[in-house]
Order: sequence, then C-alpha cells, then structure tokens
Amino acid sequence: MSSIHRNLNYPDNQRGWVLVVGLVILVMLTILSMALMKTTRLEEKMAGATRDMNLSFQAAETALLAAETFIESKTDPASDFGPSADEHENLFTLAWTDTNSKEIDWALQGVTSKPRYMIKKLKKIGCTPTVFRVTVRGTGGTNNRATLLRSHYAKVFGVDSVASKLKGPAGCNEGIKLWLDANERYLFSNIDCTNPTLDSDGNVLCWKDRSGNAAHVVETTIHRSGLTTNHGNPQYQRDDVMLNGKPYVLFKKGAGENDALEHSLLTHWGGAHSLFLVVQQTGNLRKFESYFSSGLKPDPGSQFQVGCLSTWCTDTSGVLAYSPQAGGRLTISPAGVGQKRIYTLHNDVNSNINTAYIDGEATASRTTGSQTFKRYLIGLNRNVNMHANFALAELVLYDRALDNCELRDIHEYLATKYGISSEAEGCPAGRLSWEQLFPD
Repeated sequence: MSSIHRNLNYPDNQRGWVLVVGLVILVMLTILSMALMKTTRLEEKMAGATRDMNLSFQAAETALLAAETFIESKTDPASDFGPSADEHENLFTLAWTDTNSKEIDWALQGVTSKPRYMIKKLKKIGCTPTVFRVTVRGTGGTNNRATLLRSHYAKVFGVDSVASKLKGPAGCNEGIKLWLDANERYLFSNIDCTNPTLDSDGNVLCWKDRSGNAAHVVETTIHRSGLTTNHGNPQYQRDDVMLNGKPYVLFKKGAGENDALEHSLLTHWGGAHSLFLVVQQTGNLRKFESYFSSGLKPDPGSQFQVGCLSTWCTDTSGVLAYSPQAGGRLTISPAGVGQKRIYTLHNDVNSNINTAYIDGEATASRTTGSQTFKRYLIGLNRNVNMHANFALAELVLYDRALDNCELRDIHEYLATKYGISSEAEGCPAGRLSWEQLFPD
C-alpha cells in the first residue's frame, strides 16, 4: 500500500495577528484605565469641593445664629452692635477684619478660620420691632472657599422692663404717657375707677388710662381762684350718629355743666411730645375754650393748651391753636359743629419744629420752645376758667417726637376706627394687622 504524506504546516497563513489583537486590547485597556483614573480624581476633587462648600455654608449659618444671639443679649436698641461694612460694593473681596466685622466666639471643627458677622441696625419703620440686617462670612477647610449670607432679624426691646408693660395704639408703645379710649371698660362712675359706667348718659368721674401709666383723669376741683367746688362730670355716650358709632365722652359747658377731668402729675416732664385728639364738635368754640391743657399758668415751666384763639371758632371762621405759654402759636382751621377730626400736635425739640396735622395731613408748622406737662386737663384751659362743648373719643400722648411712619400708623388706626378719611402719606398703607387696628 502506498502512503500519502501531507505537509500540515501552513506557513503562508501565519502573519502575527494574535499579537496585534493583543496589543490593541492592551492599548484600549490602558486608555480606559487612564480615563477611570481621571474620573476618580475629578470625583475626589468634586467631593472635596462639595465638603468645603458645605463647611463654609454651615460656618456662615453658625455666624448667623451667633449674630442673632448677640442681638438678643442686648436690652437697649441704642446699644453698640459692633462694626459693619455691609454696604461695601464687593463683600467677597473685602478683607473681613476686626475693624468691620466681629468674629464668633464659638469653636468650630474643620474650618480654617472662624466665621465673622456684621450687624447693621436699620431705621425703625413705624410702630414695629427694631430691624437689623445681618451679613456673615464663613470659610471651609481652606480660605479659598467662602460663603456669604444675609438675613433680617427683628427684635422688640424691653420685654422684661417696666416700659415694656406700657401699651399704645397700633403697637406703638415706646414713650407712651397717656392713652384715653372711650371704650366702656375704661369709664367709671367713681374716682377710684372701680364702678363701671355701663349706661349711656352716665356720668364719668374716672377715665382710666389704658397705657399702663395709671394717669387716670378724674373729677376735679381745680381752680386758680382757690375755690373748691367741683367742675361738672362729662357723660358716656354711644350712638349711630357720632364718631362712626364708637363710644365717646361728652363734655358740656353752661349752668350746672362745665365738665372737666384732670390728672395731676407727681413729677412733671417736658420736651418733645406727640399728641393725638379724636374729637367731634357739638358746639362752636369761643375764645380760649380748649380741648386739652398741659397745666396751669402758675405751674412750673411753660404749659400749652389746644383750643380756640378767635372770638368764635366755626367751620368758616376763626382759628384753632396750639398755644404754648412760651414760644410761637401754631394755628389751624377749626371744625364746625358736627364735624369729627383727628388733631395731631407734633413737637420735635431737636429740630425745634412744631407741626400740626388734621386727619393725618400736615397743615401748619413753626419753630417752638420746649413745653412742660404738670397736669393733664381735659375740657379746661390754662386759666381754668373756660369750658367747651365737644365729644372726645380718644386721646393719645407720647413723650417723644414720633417719626413719620409711626405717625402714619397711629393715624391709620384712628382713621379706620372712627371712619375718618385720612390724608396721611409717605409710608405704605395697610401695614397694620387687624389686631393693631382693633386691639380690643
């Protein structure tokens, strides 16, 4: 049998492709590994940056808390709240140092430097809490990462003080000296303010001061001539015709009337003041008949009265005046019979300007001197010899010159309550809450 020998080697078919394929795969794996390493490094950087950012944000929030705690530790809005440069054009590039900011006292972990804060006390707007603008800067694990935060913080000062227990209308409590409100709960038929005046036409012997100063105005026997006979007693009234249906105290003059109330101050005071009167005229005023006087002519200092300065004061003639014993008189147009008005007298001793408002609109102003309060006389002039016909619904007195927005707040409260069209301008309307407009 013959045998057949075949060459099983195929030298022509072997060209090294396995090596080439292996090298290609190796290169691809190398590229993939480098990409994965780059991604890992990027993720590590991102994680570090995120942690740094979180640290700086938490540090800034801690500074906010520290600043608010610092504000709460103060009992006087005039306190020093530290340096502030929060109006700088670029707070990121500003060097935050002790000359323009305050470093917090608390220890923090993981941050390069302690966060800092600036406190800017803003102008008080109306009868509202004092508002502060707080700006803070916090850093992370490095000073390259910084977070700036800003917030506004409001505080009512004097919560634990005697002054904080005093109360004025529209939440405007600071400096309140007297608040007479003709609401039935503040009217009494005896001078001790213990027997309520419940019936209409009931005599008012005590009108309780609702401010908390206990400056109740009561039946008076005061006379310059030394007489001790009582003046008449005004009456509590409430009807649908007068003063938007709200209660009022009716003062009358004439035989058997001559109504007046008085409070004598143990310690007199003087200087800046703001006085509000809500009245409705029930008869034309004669010369020197007054709504309110701050004392008698013989009393120490310079007293003033708010009343008629002409022979007659009507809606067509005469002038109503804030007449100080020393200094220039401030005259405004009087109300006619049946007209209701909000009169405001604003005395600013710093500017030496006295301004009169009718229904919230400034109508006259002039320079004036400092006045003294020795008594609160309702329905009597300084000479204690003239009485008047008028209805008084509310009287509010402060021992300071209220700012424009505080004046606006109280005008809004009184105008809303008594249905009087107010012309006050300069501050946003409608800022008062229902509770401030109607505290009862």
